[in-house]
Amino acid sequence: MKTVLKLFLVMVCITSCIDEPEFPEEIDSLNELIFPEGFDFETSRSLEIEINDKPGNVIYEIRYQMNDLDYQTGKYNNINGKTSLKLVIPTAIEEVEIIRKSSGSAVSYFVDATPPVVAIDMTRKSMNP
Repeated sequence: MKTVLKLFLVMVCITSCIDEPEFPEEIDSLNELIFPEGFDFETSRSLEIEINDKPGNVIYEIRYQMNDLDYQTGKYNNINGKTSLKLVIPTAIEEVEIIRKSSGSAVSYFVDATPPVVAIDMTRKSMNP
């Protein structure tokens, strides 16, 4: 019993020496918040991808990576050799992967996603993945 009482007294002494944490003043309105000049509140943006390819049975998968996780926006068909996609992606994404699947094969292309419109011509034989 004495051991428990001593332990209790030691715990009271230790916890009484700890200072109370200080919290910042509460903000009453958004008018009190200060943001840097030109701060952009957008978390997502539009990206249009236009793909020119030979007509055929082709499916495109569009993917991007963020925080070490892979995200897929969807699978899209090749219609008459032209495919136009309108996507919404996070503003932090600078590169997307386009996977072209046809006849049991798949080829990946990494494309700069910073401009709002990206045009890709896959009819050229010299295009390297």
